[in-house]
Amino acid sequence: MNARRLFARHLACRARHHALAILGLGSGPMPRPAMLRSGLAIGACFTLFLLFGRPEAAVLAAFFCNFLCLADKASHVRARVEVQALGGLAFALAGALGMLVAGYPVAVLALVLVVAVGAGWVHGTVPGIEALPRFALCCLIVTAFLPLDRGDCLAAVLLGTVVGLATVILDDAIRHGRQGLYMARLRDAAKYPGPRFSLIYGSAAACGLGIGLVWGGSRPYWVTVTTLLVMQPDRRINTVRVLQRFLGTLAGVVAAFLIARSLPQEHREAGLIALILVLPFLWPFGYDRNYALGVAVLSAWVLLMIDSALPSADLATPLFLTRLSDTALGCAVALVGSFAVFEVEG
Repeated sequence: MNARRLFARHLACRARHHALAILGLGSGPMPRPAMLRSGLAIGACFTLFLLFGRPEAAVLAAFFCNFLCLADKASHVRARVEVQALGGLAFALAGALGMLVAGYPVAVLALVLVVAVGAGWVHGTVPGIEALPRFALCCLIVTAFLPLDRGDCLAAVLLGTVVGLATVILDDAIRHGRQGLYMARLRDAAKYPGPRFSLIYGSAAACGLGIGLVWGGSRPYWVTVTTLLVMQPDRRINTVRVLQRFLGTLAGVVAAFLIARSLPQEHREAGLIALILVLPFLWPFGYDRNYALGVAVLSAWVLLMIDSALPSADLATPLFLTRLSDTALGCAVALVGSFAVFEVEG
């Protein structure tokens, strides 16, 4: 009987520990510099294209600038500028590759496998820039599946890079010598297990894309993008991240659905634009406190931004459920992949 009680207490203790890891909120000062950089940079890119009547380009520029903001991990201005410039170049090349193979699913699958293996190798061996190849691969996948104008893509890349560099330099001028985005704190605690992670990461990315294509959803790339962003080389961290990603996406999907359905038709465009400009100020705070909270804000922003680029009569309500199902599939692939990565903690 005592053994059963001890075992039950052990299970309860582990359950509480995992629940706190998944749902617990961090503490500390509000990351105001990160919030301002993210909100102002993304808002500038989105607004400029919107003023010229290019809503699709505005969405693309905002996505691109968002990736650059998230990749800003360096601790001093020179390294941060180098990261931004390297990111802009990597995203541009990845986008160009995506356009070249657009319309050829087999070629896209092969290219995703090769690039994802390289991204996994960088993640396991090169501290500080592990986010860049992940985001570059996301750019490749999106441009391979979305009918994007090449001129708009080029303009979005150029503007996003310029704005990213400008915000880094301006931030250093205001807060000279300070660290980059709040995510830089994670660099010291991160584990870099070497190249063993790369093959599994590439295989998981290709499997996610294959599932998305077979699944037949309107956005097959969402499955593999989720896998790319979620999967980590550490099993425990990966499991926690998978659950946080799914819960955060679920909350973001529900919030975006309710917002899109509740906005009056006459105020729909203005309301969506206002939310698109406000939300980028909030998710750095969300990510700082809990990954799921940051994902919830980011997911709602993504869906509302896609909705803003569609005609008024073509509400993106079906995309909400598609996003949720594809995210669940991507999380499942990342979770299965983590059990094939024979990494050890400590």
